[in-house]
Amino acid sequence: MRILKPKAEQLSAMKILAARPEPSKNFMDAHILCKDLNITTKDRILDVCSEYIPLTLVGERQINFIRYLGEDLGYDWE
Repeated sequence: MRILKPKAEQLSAMKILAARPEPSKNFMDAHILCKDLNITTKDRILDVCSEYIPLTLVGERQINFIRYLGEDLGYDWE
C-alpha cells in the first residue's frame, strides 16, 4: 500500500474548495497554509487553487471563505 501526501499548495486548494464551517478545521488549516506559503493576496490564493481545481468550482461559499481568511490574516481580500 502506498500513501500519497499532497503538496501544501494542493492541500490549500482542497481546503478552499471544501470551505467547511466550524467546527471543521478547514479555516484554521487554510490560515496556517497561507502563512506557510506566504500567500498575501486574493489573486495568489486563486492562482494556487487554479493549479489544482477548475475555478468554475469556486462559488459564493468559497469566495466568502477566502474573504474571511484574508480578514483573519490582516489583508483586504475584497
